[in-house]
Amino acid sequence: MEINNNNKLESSSYQQRILITGISDKFFQCDVTDRIKLHKIIEEQKINIIIHLAALLENYPDIEMISHVNIDGTKNIFEAQTFDDITMLKNLQKLTISNNPPLPDTQTSGHEVYSQSKIIGEQMAIDIVKNSSKSIICVRFGWVNIDNQPGNTWSRTVWLSHRDLCLFIDKVLQAPDNISGIYFLTSNNHRRWVDLDDAKRDFDFVPQDGAEKL
Repeated sequence: MEINNNNKLESSSYQQRILITGISDKFFQCDVTDRIKLHKIIEEQKINIIIHLAALLENYPDIEMISHVNIDGTKNIFEAQTFDDITMLKNLQKLTISNNPPLPDTQTSGHEVYSQSKIIGEQMAIDIVKNSSKSIICVRFGWVNIDNQPGNTWSRTVWLSHRDLCLFIDKVLQAPDNISGIYFLTSNNHRRWVDLDDAKRDFDFVPQDGAEKL
């Protein structure tokens, strides 16, 4: 199942299939903010695992819509009543240094709203796990790009290859149902500054790719 936050499915020149034995492909287009339609699809198709990737990025011109999609849309998925497990994949948050706020011109309103929406989503997940039997796995993605290359800027330290992303999803789908938590996800890059130990411990995830030293 693919649930989108717009009216078209985007294609990519790079595709890697995640195999689930015995399950055939079915595709549905649905705005995650359309609560009634979303819940109807989940109920009718008896979906019990959701990989939630629908979001608007910080460069989207309508700031209110960023909050609407990223917060209200996520809430709609969490509150669906017909499944037990949710696998929720989320983007890497902006690094914040304690007691050293960013300069006024280095963070746009879009960045602030986007970051806040992701933090709120994670807090919603924590609250739901505490008060239900649902398993919610939040993942802070590193830098994924269409060229599948680490580039030559600081972003290469948090580069995430397509192969490692798909590998992690495979590992999560095979994991026990009682695992919940927040995880960082990048490839094994030179000067990588995020900790992948939790992902290795809980899912036996070991990245296969990595950006080498320049």
